[in-house]
Amino acid sequence: MEHQCLTCQFNNNPGKSPGGWIKEYNYWILEHINEPIPVLGWLVLKTKRHTDGIVGLNADEAKELGEILYIVPKVLKQVTNAEMIYIVTITELVKHMHMHIVPRYKNAKMGSDLLCLLDEVKKDKDLAQSVQKSITLVEKIRNNI
Repeated sequence: MEHQCLTCQFNNNPGKSPGGWIKEYNYWILEHINEPIPVLGWLVLKTKRHTDGIVGLNADEAKELGEILYIVPKVLKQVTNAEMIYIVTITELVKHMHMHIVPRYKNAKMGSDLLCLLDEVKKDKDLAQSVQKSITLVEKIRNNI
């Protein structure tokens, strides 16, 4: 199964995301979302091991997840000055445990409307955010984690 999983393929290519991986943990990888970029600072946290959703986590992965989620949203809010930080996991389209950690900026779309930006930037690349700005932000996040 792993050879067909898009996330497993990305796990084997750390240079795929803008600025490279932000941090490699024991069981998790944190990176900025790949192009097209809907929101600056949209992070993806994914397991190194292929597991089909949150119920498939082992005790060590779950423990480390708690430690990561204690720190990363705070750092992301600090470096982006976002109004809110969303954490979402829906592993039906990409059947590999991953979470989206998304800053919502002032006067930006809220809730599920913000998540719709994923489809919008795929349809209209002119709506996408700058890769270079994402790389700069990745460096700020990396330096604060």
